[in-house]
Amino acid sequence: MFATPFAWPLGKPYERPGHWKENFYVPFLQALFETGYRGYIGYELCHTLPVVNGKTVGIDFVDRDAQFALEFIRATIAEARRLALA
Repeated sequence: MFATPFAWPLGKPYERPGHWKENFYVPFLQALFETGYRGYIGYELCHTLPVVNGKTVGIDFVDRDAQFALEFIRATIAEARRLALA
């Protein structure tokens, strides 16, 4: 399970690639690969939805946030797999 805010308040998405100076998920996922884990990874939108112009954002914000999360975790899994096989 991973949880992180991908689309910030006011709808500004994370600046990819390399938004975080350190991607702490890489060593975590690398350890999973090295120990033989081949299961699922979940995503959780774990923050409240922002209010923009006095109105809570809609499902489009949630959808975009999930798309950013998928993009991020796919790249992270690829990097962790590369390191685990090195």
